[in-house]
Amino acid sequence: TWALTTLVSGGFFALGLVLIGTVSAGTPRPFDTLIAGLMIGLAIAGLAGLPWLPSRYPRLALTALGGIGTFLAVGYLGLFFDRSPTWLILMGLGCGVGYFFGLEPAAEPGERSP
Repeated sequence: TWALTTLVSGGFFALGLVLIGTVSAGTPRPFDTLIAGLMIGLAIAGLAGLPWLPSRYPRLALTALGGIGTFLAVGYLGLFFDRSPTWLILMGLGCGVGYFFGLEPAAEPGERSP
């Protein structure tokens, strides 16, 4: 289920990014934005749901750092519509943490989340 979750989540992230890229200022670059979205979505979703790293806080840190690294890589490759390092770092951090909490399994009733 980890692979399926990663693929579906990454695919939807890419499609959302293409939609945002088409309505943003500047010349739309759907292919570049699709590649950027796949890179970001697959990396962040894959890290957020790592099944072999059950501890919550190391996985959260890894997902946040992975988000930052992936956004910086996409900006460096010129695939993204904004290349400001500060913006890329903040977006990577926000996406990484957001994906982590979005994909974190809910605790059973009466049970605390790890």
